[in-house]
Amino acid sequence: MRTATGDRIASRSKDWLTYGVLAFAVATALSAIGVFVGEHKQDQIDAFPVLVVYLAILTGLVFTLAVRPATERGSSSRRVAVLGGLAFVGLIIFWAGLPAVLGTAALALRPHAPSSSATRVGIALACVALVGNVVAAFVG
Repeated sequence: MRTATGDRIASRSKDWLTYGVLAFAVATALSAIGVFVGEHKQDQIDAFPVLVVYLAILTGLVFTLAVRPATERGSSSRRVAVLGGLAFVGLIIFWAGLPAVLGTAALALRPHAPSSSATRVGIALACVALVGNVVAAFVG
């Protein structure tokens, strides 16, 4: 027989994985748009499979080392703010997938963090980073 606490823990353990898959899919899609839409440079096309492997490793590390433990034990406002801030700063090198992965990680932690100004700032920075990453993929 399952308990309410057991169901909540099982739901949380699936939660970080779902967000991780979403982050990888968004980062890969934005990278594909950047590589295949617009000017076709053969060296970028040839490097795309390596970029996908890099994105898989980056997403795996972020969601395994930062998001999973925080969803299981409860996240802090500081962790959300740091991930959102790093996603925003990562816009400088948007092609590396940092805004998509780190921004989604911050959003994944939001339900597990206490409501505070740091959490709100982190979420705002993550949203700006994600929107900026989409714009940069199409423009840049």
